Amino acid sequence: GQSLTFTSYSWGKPHQFQWEIRQGASVVVSSTDGPCATISAPAAPGTYDVYLSVSNQVGSDDTLYSGFLVVRDPAQAASFPFTEGFESSTFPPTGWVRVNPDAATGNSNLTWERYSSAGRGSFGASNANVRIRNWSYFNRTQRDYLITPLISIPASAQNPAVEFDVYYRALYWENSTASPPAYGYLYGDTLAVSISDDCGATWSRLYYKGGEDLDVTGTAIQVVGTNPSASQHQSVPPSGSNTDWVHEVVPIPASYKGKSVLIRFENITEMGNNLYIDSIQVRENVSTSYVHSSRVPVVSLFPNPATEEVQLWVQHASAGRLFYRLVSLTGQILQQSTFSLQGGEVRQSLAVDKLPTGVYLVEVELSSGERYMLRLVKE
Repeated sequence: GQSLTFTSYSWGKPHQFQWEIRQGASVVVSSTDGPCATISAPAAPGTYDVYLSVSNQVGSDDTLYSGFLVVRDPAQAASFPFTEGFESSTFPPTGWVRVNPDAATGNSNLTWERYSSAGRGSFGASNANVRIRNWSYFNRTQRDYLITPLISIPASAQNPAVEFDVYYRALYWENSTASPPAYGYLYGDTLAVSISDDCGATWSRLYYKGGEDLDVTGTAIQVVGTNPSASQHQSVPPSGSNTDWVHEVVPIPASYKGKSVLIRFENITEMGNNLYIDSIQVRENVSTSYVHSSRVPVVSLFPNPATEEVQLWVQHASAGRLFYRLVSLTGQILQQSTFSLQGGEVRQSLAVDKLPTGVYLVEVELSSGERYMLRLVKE
């Protein structure tokens, strides 16, 4: 019964519009309100198609968006823990929603898709994953979304988290042989993960990485003096057992306990390289038992961007001490401190509410000698 607004981008100055929400051959709701129609969503949970027919003095045309509308019932939320490995040939999986905004304007049919190839799932342990082909995506800054079904987070959950595996290589291109010379550019796409407890009306960002921060090696593929080649530079996960993927653990804030939530994976294209994700889980954070983890220290900031407080989280490090320093881009030290790593893990709150809006750097050094530089965005 929720009110929905549909907008037509039809050309040719049509003056007649026929909107229909369909399920199979049945028309559930219809409207002739015009290019911007407000229609009540069907009451029954399920997946629906949206049909539009337009007419002008010359003729008419129509289009059908299959599976465009999903009506959910919070009482039918998926149970916790939740997992999806994309091994089934059905895509999107049952209850998932794929949103491709620029398809509506005819700019691109590229969006999230299932990719199946023997041994190219996460860490080589499966045969399928989900990807978006940024290599072939020529509509810079466009966003594409992949949204889970409703998932019920129990009030009794201790440390709920979103876990997933990612494979991505950024691309740096410098065509020094061009006339005049072309300056180098980092084609770095971005992956964001957000959560919603109001059925997608509003979203809160949990994770945000792009470019070399998202690159599984930390350094972009360098293409200098020649054009990028699909056979040499296009990102494809290795086949067979490997440690090239990165296992990400994204904590879910305590305020979402006892609620049904949606998790949204968002690709922001910079026309760079293909992005792959696999083994999506929503569960208690017990990553020490995760059989595919590479067991190297993981240092992250969340949420990022942040407004009032950010969590500095270190996992899988050797027991000892951690030193961190928050600095401005001009090198001014704004915060610094040392903490103990109990069992190789620490989660420390950093207050950023008094910092001006902008970009900052967080330098982290572990007792074992590893050093990390993280970028923090203050909104």
